[in-house]
Amino acid sequence: MGMKGDVVVVKRLTWTAVALVFLLSSCSVIPGGVDQPGVPPDASVPATSGGTGLFTGTLQEDNDARRACVERYGLVTSLGNADDDPNFGVSSEGVGWDRVYEVLDACDAEVGEFYSPPETEESMTELYGWRLGQYRCLEAAGFQLSSPPPSLQSFLDGWRMEGYGSFDPIGLLPDEDYNGALAACPRTTEKWPD
Repeated sequence: MGMKGDVVVVKRLTWTAVALVFLLSSCSVIPGGVDQPGVPPDASVPATSGGTGLFTGTLQEDNDARRACVERYGLVTSLGNADDDPNFGVSSEGVGWDRVYEVLDACDAEVGEFYSPPETEESMTELYGWRLGQYRCLEAAGFQLSSPPPSLQSFLDGWRMEGYGSFDPIGLLPDEDYNGALAACPRTTEKWPD
């Protein structure tokens, strides 16, 4: 887990469709001093025992509900990269990381675990096609990918063994190319040209 500055990025990954995942990534610092309505920053967070249910809305609705929850506890948030899956940043400035994680845990319990239906061979084949399209887009944009894409059969075999599709074209790039790759070939693209 890498952190830089005072921001943690909260993101749900639907690509693996296995579980709720928090990614902690490097970002620039959110300027402080923004007053947030709702619960004061020092408000106590109720004790939780983990997710209390399932969130069955869309990924964007889940992201919006979590961000609103974090803001009700008085933490400062910012929108994430619009070319990526829905995500938002949370600043630790003035409150510290312990408080940020305490609030994120409370909001996980309040909102519930994001529900992603079980994958099928058909849905994984569709996901493979999407990722292959993104791979081709990245190549066309001039990015040097570290390895060729797996075959569909290899991708499906990996899913059957591991429970998720591990082929992620942007993951084949150096970290410094991440934002440029998302700008050129956004994860928000519904269908790639053939």
